[in-house]
Amino acid sequence: MPFIPGARSRWPRLAVPVALALLLAATPLAAIPARLLLPDGRPAAGFEVAVVGRSGAARTGADGRFRLEPTPPLPFTLVATSPEGQLFPPVEVAALPASEPLEIALLAVSRDSVTVLAGVAPGLDASPAAAAVVLGVEELEQRRPPRLVDAVAGLPGVAQLGEGADSVPALRGLARGRTLLLVDGARVSAERRVGPSATFLDPESLASIEVARGPGSVAYGSDAFGGVIHARTRDPEPERTRGRAALSASAGGLPERAAAAELTLPAGGWALLLALQGRDADDAEAGGGAAIPNSSSSGHGGALRAAGPAGPGWGRASLSLDRVRDLGKAASDADVVRSTYPREDADRLTLGWSAGELGGWDSLDLTAFYGRYRVLLDRDRLPAPGSPRRIESSDTDARDAALRATGGRPLAGGRLRGGVDLHGRFGLAARTGRS
Repeated sequence: MPFIPGARSRWPRLAVPVALALLLAATPLAAIPARLLLPDGRPAAGFEVAVVGRSGAARTGADGRFRLEPTPPLPFTLVATSPEGQLFPPVEVAALPASEPLEIALLAVSRDSVTVLAGVAPGLDASPAAAAVVLGVEELEQRRPPRLVDAVAGLPGVAQLGEGADSVPALRGLARGRTLLLVDGARVSAERRVGPSATFLDPESLASIEVARGPGSVAYGSDAFGGVIHARTRDPEPERTRGRAALSASAGGLPERAAAAELTLPAGGWALLLALQGRDADDAEAGGGAAIPNSSSSGHGGALRAAGPAGPGWGRASLSLDRVRDLGKAASDADVVRSTYPREDADRLTLGWSAGELGGWDSLDLTAFYGRYRVLLDRDRLPAPGSPRRIESSDTDARDAALRATGGRPLAGGRLRGGVDLHGRFGLAARTGRS
């Protein structure tokens, strides 16, 4: 089995896109303090609050306080998302109070309804020309898509590259790594020619999916020319003990079984969440009932997450371990060439912190990430007249690390927003074999 020297360190070759923008506004840039309240009057802690039509979001503290800077022109609409991904109905603000702070009471959520919002992506630094949409946890729970690519299928500007479980989402028709996939603010890397796919990610663990279709290279780099897909996992909600379990099964066109369980426990001012999920799928069926060969897969994973107030801001930590086994690569020539991913492992540690105000800066966000990714590919070329059977394999292993920081502040009658994004791979090794 030959060895391809791939253990080269890629960390010195960092992509460091730095986004700086100075925006002059005709309206005053004064900040307005606000407080977010739950429908029962309790402070909404750890919520993300976004203004429709504006990228970025503010995070509420333990007392529900946050700051809107600059103050949006009246009237404006706010959208709030809980740490668990619950999307609350939009709240319209028509006037500002004479006394501070502005208190915003959320409306009760109806679990029978699905809200899909356009024009706002709370976790993304989307450019003004980007068309943004957010899929909330209610949408994901009702549809229960088996994979990330199925969750975003059907959205305008979203295409699917591939024919099976290994399919890759692509925005605006740009493939080959021009659609950026993020999980909790960290890049997803994969050793596939069509680009990253995040097939190891089970949508059962997600709180929301944010999609920005448009040029994101200013804030994220050249791998975001088509746009950005940001998958956010569920966070625990402070001061709340909660359990959740889900079982599902389907037959016919897509026979599969899935199970998931979560437990949230308070831990001082923080909260812990333990999540487990698994999914097993048989070969799918075509319209006439014929089996689609090599389209089965199985996978399981778990995560431990913590979230709570950290100094003047809000902190979170997440450790996730995901395993995929025998992922079939369905193709029209599967009776001649059978390609399978026997193993795909993804271990990801993500640390995050955000604050509404610190040292003159506002809307500060910091994300640190370290992970390991390994994927095996087997390609079995069945014998044909004059051609013997041939089996090829590849084993790729790499470590990934990233650090991203963004923030904004008033400057010279306008507004300065800047950031730095460092990311790289190291310990990259690839082995190939043929028999």
